[in-house]
Amino acid sequence: MTIPMDFSRLDLVLAKQALLKTQTKLGTVTEKAVNDCKPGSVVGVDPHAPKIVKSGDSVNLTLCAS
Repeated sequence: MTIPMDFSRLDLVLAKQALLKTQTKLGTVTEKAVNDCKPGSVVGVDPHAPKIVKSGDSVNLTLCAS
């Protein structure tokens, strides 16, 4: 069973909660300067669709730099 997850515009706390629900792990967290985004919100996920992660896999997040 696959569960689609949309991390866009979540902050790190909410993204961690979403990862917990899907039994995946937080990998590396980086920041990137992006126009028109809320500082601290998720602007990138790796791996991203259409790649599927399995329970226990790590997901890397990129946050909007403040």
